[in-house]
Order: sequence, then structure tokens, then C-alpha cells
Amino acid sequence: MGFFDFFKRKGSAEDNHQKKEEEKTTAISKPFTEMSFAELEDIVDGIDDQQVLFEIVTRPQIIGTAEEKVLKKAMRRLTDPELLDRISVMENRPYAARLAVQSGRLSQESTARIAKFGFDPVIKLDAARQLYNTGLIVDALVTQPALHDDTVEYSRIVNTLVGKLDHPADLQKVIDSAESRWVASYAAKKLATIPIPDKDEPAARDGDGNLIHMHYADAELAKVTDAYITQYGLNGLSKQEAELARPFFAHLFSYYHNNAVTYNHSEHCDRNDCSLISNQPVFQTASRTLCKDCALQYIIGNARDWYYYLGNYSAHAGYIPPSLEREAAQAKEQIAALRDSVTDNMSDQELLQFIRDDSRDRDARVKAVGKIKDPSVLDQAAQTVDDYPVVLKILDHDISQESLLKILDSVRRANSKPAGEIRKKATLKLSEENLEAVLEGEVPGAIYYAIMKIEDKYFLERYIETTERDDNRETAKKRLEELNK
Repeated sequence: MGFFDFFKRKGSAEDNHQKKEEEKTTAISKPFTEMSFAELEDIVDGIDDQQVLFEIVTRPQIIGTAEEKVLKKAMRRLTDPELLDRISVMENRPYAARLAVQSGRLSQESTARIAKFGFDPVIKLDAARQLYNTGLIVDALVTQPALHDDTVEYSRIVNTLVGKLDHPADLQKVIDSAESRWVASYAAKKLATIPIPDKDEPAARDGDGNLIHMHYADAELAKVTDAYITQYGLNGLSKQEAELARPFFAHLFSYYHNNAVTYNHSEHCDRNDCSLISNQPVFQTASRTLCKDCALQYIIGNARDWYYYLGNYSAHAGYIPPSLEREAAQAKEQIAALRDSVTDNMSDQELLQFIRDDSRDRDARVKAVGKIKDPSVLDQAAQTVDDYPVVLKILDHDISQESLLKILDSVRRANSKPAGEIRKKATLKLSEENLEAVLEGEVPGAIYYAIMKIEDKYFLERYIETTERDDNRETAKKRLEELNK
């Protein structure tokens, strides 16, 4: 290839790029229903209208690379539960139906209905994996049809559902009521693995008549916590996040139980005066001795937000050994990484919606700010987000003067320490003209920083003569002296 041929080839590439952009512009001007999946792939990330997303997802499908990408992107943005329910039962749209079930945004009732009556075994298995309400799991197992053979597909479904049950009473109900004796046999096998203490058998006593609590193996105590977390979840954590914290709770309960067995021989639970004489796990916190059920409620159920308490456990349930504190902190780090990964593949507009959503984890929202590439989107965030840690992170980036003034106005009457940090950070990024505007408007808390950054000597001289605040006048005099040196 000659020297000039290189430029010909480069020019041709530029022409092709321009042609593609023109084709993209033409495609966007079409109605959504007339676009190809390849055209939709470029714009679906910017569509918020739930009905439009529904129409895209339910279009006739011959699944290929472009179709798969569009459907996955559209499904991530589709949040309307009624529309998702409709998609999940569309036998003529099996791929879309499966994505709807896998999204985890269906209600537990809808998920259970699919696990029972789904039109496809693979989708029923997806529903079984998303089902965590114990009552609905039992119902789904009880109503499974009586099958004549142990097929691979239904074995997986039944195994998945039975594996989520840890309470003997739930398993016994499946054994007694299941339409399929084959399903009942799976429940019976699971029940056989769970040790059931004799509640009527009194615990042993020593020679002086003092109570001796029964020792339980770590694996048995782990089943206690696993069953509780499976049924009730952990406040402040999603199901996936709770899975990361399960090992910590198993070790935590072993510590509490062993502590009670070694040091305490009470006969009554301090919380509800339950009897501790029966052969059951006993737990001793920093302040009280508890039976199993009260311990589960007190130690796990009462926490408002486990994401916070995993980093500050003693504030919730008292002292735990340093090794357990480290394990709790490690679980929190894993959960934080999981939350941060949610935003990895989001568009700038999706990130904007994410950081505006107060229901999202604050740490994840702060990190999401750093992933926004478009300055105009950062400006939108600066003018519409009022959560102080998120605003402080926004101020680490270049934003417009208009946005800086908007932020300053939003904290003008706030007296908290974070508000003061915002005032300082925003003021130090202002232009000279806007620094003067701050001084003339006497924005509370921002005056000092504005004076110490301003460069206009004439303005400072006039300000010293006109301001009514003695402290501001003295600060301006010091700044003028620095500029005159």
C-alpha cells in the first residue's frame, strides 16, 4: 500500500462512520415498532417508558445475538410488576418469559404460581430458585402433580424447593399432604438429615441439682440460623447479600450457645420467661440468656439494617470476639463489592437514576457517581440530588458554575458538618464573578471561603467598606493584605 493509499483508506473509514451515524439518526426517528433489533440495541438503554419496553420485549423473536442483547437490556429497565407478570406466562415468548422470572422482580405469589404451573420445566426451575417464602414453597411442593417417573427436569425443581426447607414441621406437612408421593419421598429424605431434639426430655443436672445445658454441634446450630434467614431474610440485605452473611451468623450462634453452656445455668429465658429446661439450644448475649426462638428474634430479627450492623455489631447485640468482628466486617466488604458491581454496566442515564434513588445503598450511590462519564449528566445529578455524601462526591468532578450555585443554595440554611464541607468545596470551585456574587448575597457558611479565594482587590476594598459583619470585614482585610504582599 502506497503512502497516499493510507489516507484514502482512512477517508473511507471516516465516510463509513459518518454513514453509520446517519443510519443511526434515521433509525431513531422511526417508531419503535418499525425498528430492527440491531437498531434498538443502540437506543434501548435510554428508554424509560414501561409500555414501550413491554412492546419491545414481546415482539416476535428469533433469538440471535442482537435480539438477546436488546431483550436483556430492556428487561433490566422493565420494573412494572403487572407487565412482568404478563410476560412470565407468555408461552409464545419463552425467552422473554424466562428473563422475567430470572429478574427477581416478580412477586413471591407470581413466582410460586410459575413454580407450580409454569409452561416450561426450565422456567419452573428458575422460579423455584427465586422462591424464598416458606409458606409458598410448601404449597408449591404440595401441589406438584403426581408424576410417573423421576425426570431430570422435575427432580431439579423438587430438589431446589425441598432444599430451601429446614423446619421439621414444614417438611412434615409436605410428607403428609403432597399430591405426589415421589415429592413426599424427597421431603422425607431431607427430614431424616435434621436432628429433632426431644422437647419433653428435661436437660441433665449435675450432682447438686444444677441445670446442665446440652451441647450442640456447630452444623446443627447452623441449621437453626439457616432456617430463620431462609424464612425471614435479613433486614437491609437482599437475598443474594444475605447468602454472603450466612456463615457469620452460623459462627455467631455457636459462640453465643457455647458461652451460655459454659457460664450460665438459668432455667428461664430472660426475654419472654420461656423454659430452658428442655433439651434445646440456649444462647447468652452480653445482657441476657435466651432460648432459641427468642435469640433468633433478638439477635437477628430486631436489627434495622444488617449492612450497618455488620460493621458495628456491638451496637446491636453486645460484645463478640475480635475473630467474629473480622468475619462480620469481611461479610460487609463482600456485600459492598456486590452492591458496587450492580452499576458496572449501567449507562450514564441509568447511573443518574440510581444515585437519585434514596432507597439504594448510599455507599453504592457514592461510588456510582465516579462511573458517570458525561459532564452534562453530572450537572443533572448536582442539581437534583440532595444526599450530602453523594453531593460531596459530585463536587470531586468538574461541574458547571450553575450547578455549584444550585448546590450552595440548597445548603444555605443547613448547620451540619457535611453541609459545611459542601459549602467549602463548592465555594472553592467558583469563578471570580460568582465568588463576588456569594459575598454580595451573604451565603451563610460560604463567606469565609469566598473571601479567601477572591483575587479582585478593588472588590475587596469596597466590600470592607460596605459589609455590616465585623468578622467578614476582618477576614477581607487579611485577604487584602495577602494580595498586597
